[in-house]
Order: sequence, then structure tokens, then C-alpha cells
Amino acid sequence: MRKLLIMLMVLVLVVLPSALFAQGKTFGATFMSMNNAHFQTINAGLKAAIEARGDKLITLDPDFDSAKQQQQLEDFIQEHIDGLFISPVDGTAIMPALTEVRDAGIPIIVIDAHPKDESVVNGLVSANNFDAGYQAGLTLAKALNHKGKVGFIDYYIPDVTVLARGNGFRKALSENPGIKLVVTQTGKGSVDSALPIMENILQSDPDIDGMFCINDPTAAGAISAIEGARKKVLVSSVDGSQDAMRLIKSGKQLSTSSQNPKIMGSTAVVQMYKVLAGQKIEHYVEVAITLIDAKNVDKYFGK
Repeated sequence: MRKLLIMLMVLVLVVLPSALFAQGKTFGATFMSMNNAHFQTINAGLKAAIEARGDKLITLDPDFDSAKQQQQLEDFIQEHIDGLFISPVDGTAIMPALTEVRDAGIPIIVIDAHPKDESVVNGLVSANNFDAGYQAGLTLAKALNHKGKVGFIDYYIPDVTVLARGNGFRKALSENPGIKLVVTQTGKGSVDSALPIMENILQSDPDIDGMFCINDPTAAGAISAIEGARKKVLVSSVDGSQDAMRLIKSGKQLSTSSQNPKIMGSTAVVQMYKVLAGQKIEHYVEVAITLIDAKNVDKYFGK
């Protein structure tokens, strides 16, 4: 009888499938910067959806440092995560690290910014960035009564996402010949980088009428410089963050083209679990843009 009990214990502890004792899944996430409210919202959506399934999300912040983000992917491989969510700081530089993640058998869902080679990842979820820039440009042109001088603060890495935004903005201007694009500068997508850029623009062209900013933090930095110079310059941007909506409500910002980050996050989670279940997914899912300005901001603010 004693031998039989010992054999049963061995069966329970060793022979039965290890899945009976397995922990939940662990996912990794790394976005351009967690100081950006847009990515904070995406991450909150990811975390809520993943934890609702009893699983775990580890989020790392590269703070716009491409080399640091590449190292984060190496760390995730060592930690044997079950899936990766990423918005690349630099869609070209990240390719070797993304390839290593793929070769390690880890599914990859890209959110927002695209890598140079999209075939390496399992799926992408992003907004229509051309339309985001286009809607921002049309809104700016209309607010200026279709005449005036405008500037553009772009992102310093010309990836697919930001190129599409810029092209959409320029398309809107081409339809409004009374609006002249007089200056284009590049920043790092942050408040701190945009503020001195906008100060310099105002010094060189104090009569500028409007600005298109590549994202909401860039707009916030530009607005700080505009306030400091006591100027009246209309500012449009892209993201749809609560910070931008707060500025719109206060009359300091004209508009933001919302990428609906909550929807992007929840969609990415659904895609990831389908991949893990062996189901086929659409390689690219596009989220519609919502133009937010003073007329409809109350519908989205605080939501």
C-alpha cells in the first residue's frame, strides 16, 4: 500500500501535464514613450483586457531611445514572454530585434507606428494616419478662413506613420491654396523638444497663423511657447489624448485627430489571443479617425 501511495504522488507531481500547474500568460509591451498620454491610454486598455483574462502585462518605456527599445526586446526574449505589443521608436532600426523576437516564436502585434518590414510581425493595428493629417489640415485651413501662413513640427524619424500624417496634411493644404506652409521643423515627439522649436519659429516668423504638430505632446510644447510669446496661433495635432482635449476645452488648441487609442488597444488584444489560439487574423486592422475640436470635445473628454 505504501508503494502504491508513493507511485500516485509521483504521478501527480511529475507525470500529469504541467499545464495543470501553469501560470497565466505574460505579455510584453514597449511604446515610443510612456510620457505620451496616447500610449498611456493604449497601455491601460491592453492591461485591463489582458488582466481580465487572468494574464499579465509587463510594460517598458524606451523614452524615444531606439537602442534602449531594442535592448528591451532582447530582455523580453530572455523572459520568455508569450506575446509582444510594440510601437517602434524607429521602424527601421528595430528590425533586427523584431526578427529575433519572431525567431524565438513570440507573436508580435504592432500598435500605431509601423516597422519597415511588416511581414516580420503577426499583425498591425493602427489608425488611418493619412486621414489624421488631412483632417487636421482641413480644420486648420477652415479656422483660418482659407488664408494665412502655417508651420509643421514633424517627427525626426520619417517612418511610415509620420510620413502618412505629413502627406495628409500637405494634401489638405493643396486644396487650400490660400494657406502657405512656410516652415517645417523636426522634433522628437515630446513637449520638451517642441517648445524651443516653436520659440525659434516665432522669433523667425512672428506673424505665423497656424501650426500642425505631429502628435499631441508636440502640440503641448508648441502651445507653451505660443503662450510665452503672447501670440495667437492655431494648433492642430494627432493622437486624441485627454491632455489635448483639455487644451481644446480651454481654448488653447484648435483640434486633435483622435486615433481612438482605447479601440486600438482592445483590438490588439483580441488579435493577439487569436494568434495564440492558432486562428487566422487580418494582417492589418485600421481604426477610423475622429476629429475632435471645440464642437464635440465634451463627448470624448473624460471617457
